[in-house]
Amino acid sequence: MGAVGQVKLRIKDGNGQVRGQLIVKILPQTGGRGGGTLAPLVDETDNPDRDPFLEPVQLLEGEEYLYRIVCFEPATVVTTDQESLFHPDNATGKRGRLRPGLYTGTVEVRFFVGDHELGTTSFEVRSRKVDYLTQYRWMLRDIAEAMTELIMESFTPSEQRFVAGGTQDAATLYQRFAFLRSIILDEALEDAIICIVNRPHRAWVEASEWRRPSQLIPSSSSVARQLTRPGPRIGGDVGTGVIRYPLPAKLEAVRTRETLDTEPNRFVRFALQQWRWLVEDISQALQATGVRARRAHREIQAVLDRLDSYLMMTDFPELSPLTRFPIGNTVLQRGEGYRTILQLYLQVEMAARLSWSGGDEVYRAGQRDIATLYEYWVYLQLAAIVARLSGGKLDHGSLIYVSERGLTVDLRKGREHVIQGSLERLGRRLRLEFWFNRVFSPQRGGSWTRAMRPDFSLRIVPEDEGASYAETWIHFDTKYRVETITQLFGASSGTVSDGLDSAPVIERHPADGQVSGAADAVDERQDFGDAEDVKTGRPLRADLLKMHAYKDAIRRSSGAYVIYPGIEEERRVEYHEILPGLGAFPLRPTKDGLADGSDVLTGFIEDVMLHVASQVTQHERELYWVTRAYTGTPPALPIRAAEFLSKPPADTPVLLGYVRDEAHLAWIEASGRYDLQVDGTTGSVGWQTAQLGAEFVVLYGPPLLTAQVWRVVDGPQVMTRKRMEKLGYPGPHGEVYICLPIEPVMGEWATRLTTENMERLRAKEAPDASYGAPVMTTWLGVVTGSGKS
Repeated sequence: MGAVGQVKLRIKDGNGQVRGQLIVKILPQTGGRGGGTLAPLVDETDNPDRDPFLEPVQLLEGEEYLYRIVCFEPATVVTTDQESLFHPDNATGKRGRLRPGLYTGTVEVRFFVGDHELGTTSFEVRSRKVDYLTQYRWMLRDIAEAMTELIMESFTPSEQRFVAGGTQDAATLYQRFAFLRSIILDEALEDAIICIVNRPHRAWVEASEWRRPSQLIPSSSSVARQLTRPGPRIGGDVGTGVIRYPLPAKLEAVRTRETLDTEPNRFVRFALQQWRWLVEDISQALQATGVRARRAHREIQAVLDRLDSYLMMTDFPELSPLTRFPIGNTVLQRGEGYRTILQLYLQVEMAARLSWSGGDEVYRAGQRDIATLYEYWVYLQLAAIVARLSGGKLDHGSLIYVSERGLTVDLRKGREHVIQGSLERLGRRLRLEFWFNRVFSPQRGGSWTRAMRPDFSLRIVPEDEGASYAETWIHFDTKYRVETITQLFGASSGTVSDGLDSAPVIERHPADGQVSGAADAVDERQDFGDAEDVKTGRPLRADLLKMHAYKDAIRRSSGAYVIYPGIEEERRVEYHEILPGLGAFPLRPTKDGLADGSDVLTGFIEDVMLHVASQVTQHERELYWVTRAYTGTPPALPIRAAEFLSKPPADTPVLLGYVRDEAHLAWIEASGRYDLQVDGTTGSVGWQTAQLGAEFVVLYGPPLLTAQVWRVVDGPQVMTRKRMEKLGYPGPHGEVYICLPIEPVMGEWATRLTTENMERLRAKEAPDASYGAPVMTTWLGVVTGSGKS
């Protein structure tokens, strides 16, 4: 029937008797918002070619419908077990609104009249993405492959053969069946079967039979030897041959014939039979649990039908049973089609023993939560990328353990997991941590506002000593239901004015045939991120703002990026380098298992590794100074500004210069120099000492009640003793001096410092220095040590 405006679903009891109807209708005022290609209501009941894995009646996610319940028996009030979907208009519960929301998959609804169960019915909720079912199967296949590989890498063969005893719960059984189904229904298996049927492996075998001499016998050395052997003979006149002496009564003739009874062909049939038995075992175990599983049994039957068709196609004549596992057979390892069967067999063997803690979120109770599945799939893709870049050295051991349910992959939404590794780039060793759902809270020192939990977070820390300041985090969030950059970040506002130009404002009026100011306001909201999605009420720039929140609120974060199944890539950098930055990357599952977009993501993460490893980036310099600036306790007092500074007080080096007496002070003021002795005597400095880099000199000493501030105006000058005597230096003791050219600083700070405070500061900065020795500090040290605000 296809698209319809109304559909009637039968409500059946446990005996299959129809006890009522669920009538679902499209809202009359909208006709559905599905659009031209997405019908909001579909009925495929009469379609013989419909997908056997889907219910015939299909709704669309995000739509709203009218529903009415018709009971074939007296009923005052009707309730359901799907209260989040059914919203009654009155107390009877028989009519109202049906809102699937973002639920996708099969919905089985149970109806109750009081405490009595009336019956059940089912329908499907489709995703707005046209190809969501295909992507769902591809992702489930990829996850099954990735998890089985993790198990094979993490456990020894004896542990891999672990099988938990007893009946498993229905959720675990269906989860394992979902993994098996994703592998068995994959096109790779179908292609392999077709390839094997068209070009099966063949062998040539020798068969012997006894023939009379009068029959055709191929010549061979064996026949020649038989002619001379003793035994019964017949006369030489038999037949029409030329040999007239007696011949053996029977001769053994060997012929070569073609056969398909080979180990590779036996293994193909063995694998298909094993899979069929395994699916049947799961079906019987599900029935033993007593769970309502109509959808599961329907899907199981579809898988069994597919396996039966494959068994029929590969039913080669004369195939004998497989007597040993041919793991070393070169045809199975290398032959086209056969290699795929062997790989899938090993995957199925592991998947049959696999339990996944996050699987219930993806397909519990018939749900196909493809958005959550996409998050898991992206995590495994990113983990594989990071592993490849680090030489496959990431430790996945924390994800897998042996439990009563079998081999369990502990990957579940809301539970933190980390895999660790290391790599080397540009001669620098980097430690890696790749996190799933890590919570960054104020209590853990992660976020300085509210707790945040990106889907994935990558931490990169250089291991060299003293480089902890270069710790870098980048974050990723998945968004399955969007397909374009505009849906993620809103329309580009590159042409928006900054409001500082002086262009005249032209008012447009409806009377002139122009758009009114209301339309301008809408455009402005779109430009500046205030616009909302008309269906969801969600801000169009919500994802962009969320990426900003990750980068700006989570400490040491340098980037945040969205991963979505689209085709457009966008990256924005804050300055000139790859970090800090924001952006979005497309990543989609494909038929062949190679994620479309992984090459771009791989290149980006590799560039990030090189960026963090490089010591010459502006970003590393920024991280160093930010760490240094915020280390320690900030000044508590409000401090008067020093207008003569060109750098922050903490970064302005200051020399505390001791003045011996009045004569020394008079020489400094007259010559505009401050002297530093460099001859190795007490109080002298070295040729490369930090004192030579001072930008200011604060003079203090006995002749000064108020300390003086002087600015260094030129580079250091080397002076000999004789030169100092010519300049009138009072009582030179050393042979060589370095003088700093200085000039007095006028203004408020010229009278705010005291010698007493500078004495205390000198003792604090260099308690072991000899009295009167030049001591380095910063302007911040000077003003905080002065006690002046």
